[in-house]
Amino acid sequence: MFGDQISVHYHDAASPEVKAQFSGILKEASDCDWPYPLVLVNDRIVMVGDVDAYHLSGLIQQALAN
Repeated sequence: MFGDQISVHYHDAASPEVKAQFSGILKEASDCDWPYPLVLVNDRIVMVGDVDAYHLSGLIQQALAN
């Protein structure tokens, strides 16, 4: 749907490398008691505990429009 306009990455929060790379985001999620998975768009948490493809599509469209 978005072609090469976006890239999608999966990061396992149990990995030491991911814990280091995303320490601020993981701390924010922990402080708020947010469950995994965390979905980020442009390094900002936009969904927690679930991945809703339709909602995510709308968020991506908004991000691309900005």
